[in-house]
Amino acid sequence: MSELITKQPLYHEIDITNMSKPEILDIIFYKGSIDCFCPYCNNSSIFIKVPDREQGTKEKAMAENPYSPDIDEKLFKESETFQINFSCSRNNSHILNIIYKVENNTITKIGQSPSLFDIQKNDFKKYRKVLDNNYSDLSKAILFYTYNNGVAAFTYIRRILENFFIKNAYEIKKDQPDWDDKKYKECRFKEKINLLKDLLPKTLVNNPSLYSIVSKGIHELEEEECLLYFEAVKKCIFLSLDDIIEVDNEHKSQKNNKSELSRIENKMNNK
Repeated sequence: MSELITKQPLYHEIDITNMSKPEILDIIFYKGSIDCFCPYCNNSSIFIKVPDREQGTKEKAMAENPYSPDIDEKLFKESETFQINFSCSRNNSHILNIIYKVENNTITKIGQSPSLFDIQKNDFKKYRKVLDNNYSDLSKAILFYTYNNGVAAFTYIRRILENFFIKNAYEIKKDQPDWDDKKYKECRFKEKINLLKDLLPKTLVNNPSLYSIVSKGIHELEEEECLLYFEAVKKCIFLSLDDIIEVDNEHKSQKNNKSELSRIENKMNNK
C-alpha cells in the first residue's frame, strides 16, 4: 500500500490474481503508516491511518472469513470502491486521502489528495537551480507519469537529455580548437556522449543506453511499458544531476579553501 500511494500513478492496475486473500485484504485495509512529503507542512512527515467506522465494519467482516464466496464476489467479480484516510503526524488536520477500486482481479488507485505529484515534489525541487530553464521539463515528465501518461513522460525526459546535458556540453566543446563539428553532427547519441564525456555527468556517461530506452519508449512501447520503466529512467536523471551538484560543490570548496589560504598567507606576510 505504501508504494501504491507514494509511487504508483493513477489508474495503474495491480494484478491480484496470484495474491492470497489475506495479502489482498492487507492492501485494502492497510494498517501501517506512510512516510512521505507533506505539501501542507512543506516537510517530510509520517502519515497515520485515520480510523473509519464503515471501513472497520467491512474489514472485520472480511477478516473473520476471508475465504467465503461472498469475499470472492467482492474481490474478483463485483466492482467495489474503498477509501483510506491518513493524517499527518506534524498536524493532524493535514489529511492524505486515497481512493481505489477492486474489480476484475485488479486493484486500481482512482483518486488521491494531495496528488502523487504534490507528495513527490520534494524529491526533485533541489534540481531547480541546476536545470534552470529545463526544470519545467523534469516537472512535466513527473506530472505526466503521475497521471498514467508514460509516453509523454518519456518525451520530456528526452528533452532534458538533448536540451540540457548534451546541449550544454556541446556549447563548451565546440569552441575547442581540435573539435570536429561535422563529425559530431553525424554521430548517433551514444557516440555524442563519448565525444562529450569529459563534460558530462559520470552517471550519464556510464549509462549510454538511457537515450535509446527513452526514444524506443516514445516511438515503439505501450503506455504501460513506459510507466513500468519510468522510475529507473527518472533515477538515472536524478543521479546525473546529483553528479553535477557534487562537482559544483567540490569546485566551490576548492575555491573557498584556496581563498582562505591566500588570506592567511597575506596576513602572515604583513606581520
